[in-house]
This record gives sequence, structure tokens and C-alpha cells, in this order.
Amino acid sequence: MDRDHFIRLLKSDDKEERIQAAAGLAGYPEQPSINALLASLEDSHWPVRRQAALSLSQIGKPCLDMLLAVVHTPHENARYWAKVVLGRIADDDVVECLVEMFENASKEGARWAMEALLEIGSRAVQSIIEAAASSKRDMRYWASKTLGKLKSPKAFDILVALLEDPNWAIRLNAVEALGELGDRRGVSNLVRMLSDDYWSIRCQAAVSIGKLENSPEHPTISELELGGFRSRKGMDDDVVRSLVSMLDDSNPEVRISAIRVLGEVGDESMVPVLASRLTDEDRSVQRVIINALGQTGSPSAIPVLESYLNSSAADQRRLTLGALSRINDRAVVRLMTQLLRDQDDEVRILAAKALSETDDHSPLDQLMESLGDHNEYVRFWSARALGRFSESRSLDALVHLLRDPSLPVRKTAVSSLARIGDSAVSASLISAYSAESSREVRTEIITALGDLGDMESIPFLVSVMESGNRELSFFAVRALAATGSSEATAPLLKIAREGSLDERYWSIRALSSMADAGSSQVCDVLMNAVMDEDESIRYSAICSLEETNAMVSADKLIAATTGADSRFIAKAVQVVSRLNDPGVMDFFVTLLEHDDRDVRFNAVVAIGNRRLSSTIHHLVKALSDTYWPVRKSASEALGKIGEQAVDSLLNAMDDNNPDLYYWAVKALGEIRSPRTISALTRAFETMKYPALSRLGAEALGRIGTPEATEPLLKALQSSDPELRFSAAKALRETNDVRAMDSLLRILDQDEGDIRFWAAKALGSIGDRRALEALRRAVEDESQWLRKYAAEAIGVIEKRMERNELSQA
Repeated sequence: MDRDHFIRLLKSDDKEERIQAAAGLAGYPEQPSINALLASLEDSHWPVRRQAALSLSQIGKPCLDMLLAVVHTPHENARYWAKVVLGRIADDDVVECLVEMFENASKEGARWAMEALLEIGSRAVQSIIEAAASSKRDMRYWASKTLGKLKSPKAFDILVALLEDPNWAIRLNAVEALGELGDRRGVSNLVRMLSDDYWSIRCQAAVSIGKLENSPEHPTISELELGGFRSRKGMDDDVVRSLVSMLDDSNPEVRISAIRVLGEVGDESMVPVLASRLTDEDRSVQRVIINALGQTGSPSAIPVLESYLNSSAADQRRLTLGALSRINDRAVVRLMTQLLRDQDDEVRILAAKALSETDDHSPLDQLMESLGDHNEYVRFWSARALGRFSESRSLDALVHLLRDPSLPVRKTAVSSLARIGDSAVSASLISAYSAESSREVRTEIITALGDLGDMESIPFLVSVMESGNRELSFFAVRALAATGSSEATAPLLKIAREGSLDERYWSIRALSSMADAGSSQVCDVLMNAVMDEDESIRYSAICSLEETNAMVSADKLIAATTGADSRFIAKAVQVVSRLNDPGVMDFFVTLLEHDDRDVRFNAVVAIGNRRLSSTIHHLVKALSDTYWPVRKSASEALGKIGEQAVDSLLNAMDDNNPDLYYWAVKALGEIRSPRTISALTRAFETMKYPALSRLGAEALGRIGTPEATEPLLKALQSSDPELRFSAAKALRETNDVRAMDSLLRILDQDEGDIRFWAAKALGSIGDRRALEALRRAVEDESQWLRKYAAEAIGVIEKRMERNELSQA
């Protein structure tokens, strides 16, 4: 297929063809291809947009000017994917062009450039730092904003310098960015900003200090090896004093910011400090202090907050109640219990709700009394709390609530009774059902009876199932199935044979959930149902057969597929596949030509599970299927068949059909045969299709012999970053010491994801000579490189320990 053919396919109605076309154009780095791919960034199907972006990334710099022009398009999808592409190209020219937009573009354009630089990540940091030192205000503004979002440790010094910038907006950006950086050296600098002339900066300084004080310390190698960071607790006394001094600030927003940070300290010593400020003249400040007292989680805050429960203002009591609910202490439960008698409805509701979330049973009697409250929401939360406690003492009170005038209260009473699970509950629920007029409560009762699993309720559930009410019958069938009892099977079988269409459908589906679902009686009913004249009955039966794992006649099931719809056939394939009948292979092979893709998929999975060499031809043919999951499953199946499939797969590696080539290489990679090295090397070195190249590299790495590793070692010296990346990633599967020098050079000199794989490959090789470079990598700004380098160090050191023990 040539370039023009791919461009035409981009206008196809078939989205799979558009994806294939976008992938194919990656091999044609010319203006018509670029124009077509840029237009596809606005495609209605997001996988097409993604593939177009990947292809533009592979074309690279020839797209640069046109990608930068996308900022002016009104199409949001195109702007987003253009940023992604620029992030993937990520060379110095791209970074320079984007940084220049900070000064030369509109506000919207500068913001777009910032987002594109964020896609590029660490490679852009140095250029942005230089921009932050510019004499141009807009350049400093957007650079400081971008550095905060990149969170690079390298930006620390310039951000500290920007705290002195004459422009308040730039100082604000710097203050916010230092908080995002996570470097606690910034705290002392931020404390200075608590006295800035602009109140918004003082507010943000407090917020940033809070973030730094609650952030993890910089991780050590040992901490990375253990998979986690140690968190610092507490706050430096000088910092606390500075924040406390902000409580006298003239601006209430500044005071509020300081209060919130002090509350987050979670230190008992903060309670008297915060309590002393409850006399603040600004009511909003008082509210934040009450909330912060609860945030400390300290029991010492309870007496302070308790005094506000006596406030004449109901909203003050509600706020205090919310703060108290954050403190885990029995004294809080006692106060909440008292509040169940508050004169304000909202206070009582919040108290009952808080008690419904505690495991302390001491409020049981008061909650039972609250079931008689005039407010339905108090009754609702009280009933829910009693259900959580699950004490039989509350049984009578909850049964009485089944006659409550409020529908939500009656529903909650039902669910709470079901949680208690007393033997008398089923009878009470059945009695309440006859007097209940609400469909919602009736369905809740039916469901509860199924959950209780009481055999005495089965006759009642059967009567509901036969009542003729379609919706209630459905819930009754589900409830019978939920009991799981074989005593419920007989009535379900009867309904499955003799009931109305709806009743038969639901009972057939329910049979798969019964304890005796695999019995001959159940299987006979289900097998008769798959031959039923009604399509819905046939489908419900085949679904139940799939779920029961029953052993039934393959011939009858295959016969049932004649004239059936594709949904039924797809399910039938799954059931027949499970039966291990050697005579069904022709049935599966025939279905590989079916119009429905799900049928073809299930058929190829079924064929693959048999792992028969006689099916190789059919599976290779399926590698060209129009539905990619079929191609994937066929490839996996051929990989499992193994050496016998090699010759057929080698013959299928067609340069003119990249998709077939891809899946053939995928299968060969699983087989790991030395006979495939030459073909896989050709695939690896064919950079016309980067995805195929990466796959060829991975396959060579899996084979792992010196002959298979040779082309990977050669590729590590290539000037092509894609080839080096694929080779480094593949070498993690080997332990070929010949790769050491090249991998060390990549670790020290390359950029981006390739270094992660170099670190992992060095760990696999396990040579102690890599330790010095890996320890340097642990200090890198990339958290992923730090992680993989630390893991590699751990692997090498453990290997060294084992060697020392074996030599001792």
C-alpha cells in the first residue's frame, strides 16, 4: 500500500481502517502525509487521533512548524494531541520554539506552550530555568508557572531568586512552585514571604509551607529499595511561631490560610493556640478554627468544641458537630448521643448520621428512642445505625418501623433487620409485605429474604414469583437464587418449564446460581431451553449453561446454533469449548469465516486452547482478520503451539502487510526458537514500522542466546534513538555482559525512558561494575529512574552476597 492509498483510507467510514492508515503514514515523512495526519487529530474516534499523533511523533521535526501552528485552531482535540506529539519529539528545537511562545504568543498560546513543555518534561527544565532568569516579565511569569508544575529539583535556586521579583504575580508563582517542589529547604524562604505586601502571596506562602511540612523527605537508596518513603511528622517551632503570628494579620483570608495549616499539623499543642483565637471578629475565621480543631484529631479539643454545642445558633452547633466527628474518642460518642435530643432538626440528623458510622454500641438505647423522632431523616440514620450494631435488642423497634409513614425509613428498617439476621426477622418481613403499598419497599423485603436465606421464606418467594407482577417476580427469582438452597431448585425448575415467558427467562437465569446447578435435572431443563422457539429463552439458557460448567451434549449445542443469532453462537462456542470433545474442531474452524467478530474471536480462542498442529494453517489465516482481538488471539495460540508453527509463521512475514508481519513476529517471540533469529533481526532493523522493530527486539531478547543478542548489542551503538530504546528494553531479558559498556553510556548520557530500561538491563546482568553509575542515577530528578536504579542496585548486591556465601 502506498502513501496515497493510506491518505484515502483516512476518510474511510471504518475506524479500524483509519487507524491502519494513520499507522502506515508514519513511513512517509512528506508534506501530504503530515497534512493528512494533522487533519486526523480531529477525527471523531480517539484511537485514530492517538495513532495519528504517534505517526507524527515518528516523522518528527518535519512536522514542527505545522504543529506549533495548531495552537490557533479552534479544535480542542487537535490542540491536545499536538501537545502530545511535541512532547514525544522533545528535541532542543521544539523546546526553544515553545519557550519563545511565552513572550511572543497570546495568553492562550503561552498557556498551550506551557502544557506542551509539561509533556516534554525533564528535557525542557534547563531552558525553562534560563527563561525564568529573563529580563522579560512575561517570560519569567510563564517560566515560573511551568517550573512549579514540572516539580524539578533543579528549579529550586531560580524559584528562590524569583521570590524577590518586583512583579507580585511572579512572586506568587514562585511561592506556589516551591510548595509543589517538595524540597523542605524552601520552608525558610517561604517563611519570609509570610510578610509580603500582597495578601494573596501571604496566603499562598502558608499553603506552601503546609505542603512542604507534610511532604515525604527526600528518599534514600535504602528507602527506595523498600518501596516507600518515610514521612516527617511535626513542624519546626520557628515555622509554627511564624504561622501563629499570621493569626494577627489584618486580612481574614490570610488568617484562614494560617489556621488551616496549623490544623493540619495534627499536634495537640495546636489546640490552645487555635482555641485562643475563637474570639476573632470575623465569623468565617471562627468557623475555620472550629473545623481546624476537629482536624487536629486531638481529644484535648473536645472540651473547647463542647462549649460551642450550647450555642444558640443552630449552624454553629452543626459546624461543631462536624468537627467533633473527626475526633476518634468515646467522649465524642457521648456528645453525639446527647445531640440526638437537640431542638434543631439538622443537628439531630448529623448526630444520628455520625453515630451510624461508629462501632461504639453505647448509644443503642438513645438511637432506639430516636426511631420515634418527628423528623424522618433522624429516624432514617438511627435505623441505619442500629443495623450496623446488629443487636437483637433493637429488633422490635425496627419491626415497628416497618409501618413508618416515610418510604426511605421503611426501606432502611428492612435492610437493618436483614443485617441483624434473627430467626424471627423473616416472619416479620413477610407479614410487613402484605401491608406494604410501595413497590420499592416490597422489592427491598424480597431481596432481604433472599439474603437471609431462611428456608421458611421459600414458599412465600415462590408465591411472589407466581403472582403475575413482572418486576416483583424478577426480584423473587433473584431472592430464591440468593438462598443457594437446593430446596429452591424444584420451584425454579417448575417455573422454567411451565411459567410465562418472563418467568421462564428469569428462572432459567437463576438456575445457574443454585447449589445443585450441575445436576441432571437442571441440565435437562437448560438443554431443552436452548432449543426453545423463543430467542430470549434460548439465550438465557446458553448463558446459564456457560455459568454452571455442566457437561452436556456438544452435538445438541452445535445443532442449536443452526439459524441462531450471533450472540447465541458466541456463547455456544464457549460452552462447547469447555466440553473437550475431539469432534468439535470442524465447528470452530467453520466459524472463523462468520460475519460476527465476537463469534470469530471465541472460535479462535477455542481453537487455540487445543494447541493442535493441525490448526496452524487456520490460525495463520486468522492473523489477517479484520478484528484485532482475533489477530491477537491467533498469534497467542500459535505461540503456544510452539516449534511446529515456526515455518508457517516465517512464511507469513510479509513486508507488504505490516499488520500480518507484526502478529507473526509476536507469535515467534513467544516460541523463542533459535531458527527465527535471522527473521526477527530483519524485523528489528526494519525501522519503516517502529512498532514492529520494537517487537522484533523483544523477541530477540526472549531468545537470549549470544546469536540473538548480537543485533541488540549492535543497535546500542546506533544513532537512531528508537533502535537504542528497543535494544535496551529487550536486553533486560538477558544477562549478556557484553552490553555493559553501552548500557552504562546510555545511563549517563541518554535522556528519557531509555535510561529506565538501561538500569533494568544492568540489574539483570548483575555485574558489580555498574553500581557506581546506578548510585548516581538514584540521585536523578526522574522518580522512575531513581526507582529502577535502586531496584537494580538491590539485585546486584543480593547476587554479590550469594556469591560471597557460596565462596565462604
